[in-house]
Amino acid sequence: MNIVRRWKALDSTERKVAIAILSRMMMVIWRLRVTGYRRLVSDLESSTQTIPSFQALQPHRISTLVDRVAEVIPGKQNCLTRSLTLAWLLRDGGLQPLLRLGVRRNDGILLFHAWVELDGTVVNDSPEVSNRFAAFGDQGPPRGAVFV
Repeated sequence: MNIVRRWKALDSTERKVAIAILSRMMMVIWRLRVTGYRRLVSDLESSTQTIPSFQALQPHRISTLVDRVAEVIPGKQNCLTRSLTLAWLLRDGGLQPLLRLGVRRNDGILLFHAWVELDGTVVNDSPEVSNRFAAFGDQGPPRGAVFV
């Protein structure tokens, strides 16, 4: 389905959220490069605004919209960018998302992954993600980590 048809298929609330996702994802991309992970997460966690349109949609629907918006942004948006964007939106929707970072070894190479949980339930990945990746603390990823 092309972008125009996907856009027309969204209701007015979903369109508002999709526009917010686009602007926030662009900010996440920029902030990761300029200020780094720790500063970005600190700022996101201190966000206190509540936006009604983010409360109108289910978290899994917002996650789907994040994935769709990520497809139209030039360059591949990895799991960290998508998960940070989703966590920010859910927080501004009045929820308390948990950004999880995990690592696993595959053929001697460390692979990193990010996902979001709400009340112990994975929102933007399969429920088994925590079995495939060992979650590590909130100190953030090591410098140069590549997310899959």
